[in-house]
Amino acid sequence: MSGVGAGFEGIRINSTDETVVKKIMFDDVSSLLAHEGSAILIDRVISCGASDLVALVEHKKKSLYSDAQGNVPIWVGLEYMAQTICAFAGVVSLQSNKPIRIGLLLGARKYSVFAPQFTKNSPVEIKVEEVFRDETNLAMFGCEIRDCKDGRVMA
Repeated sequence: MSGVGAGFEGIRINSTDETVVKKIMFDDVSSLLAHEGSAILIDRVISCGASDLVALVEHKKKSLYSDAQGNVPIWVGLEYMAQTICAFAGVVSLQSNKPIRIGLLLGARKYSVFAPQFTKNSPVEIKVEEVFRDETNLAMFGCEIRDCKDGRVMA
């Protein structure tokens, strides 16, 4: 496998009443997701903390949702957010030596957009931060998509 090839510091899990900080390594975002092939829309993970993760979508290659010019509708950002949350869950699973599981997006409280589309060759960062998790592992995340070139919020 090839791809990310980066390590992440600061992943914390509780283990026997103490916080364990580990460094994890993985080569490919597909190692974090229960998706395959063209269903994977995020390109790589660029940072990960105890409660947040930032992924990158470069918009360089044709995707399931891109138009003839290579642009992607802004509503696909909701799936970018969902896959970034799945990548966070994948990191947590790897830290806990558990298998990667399929996640379900149950809904979005609000999805505000500030651009008509994601433009070809214009990378975006997707940041997700865990806000709440209950005893059944149901979690809520705050999410944001920013243009990498000018830093503006797109969704």
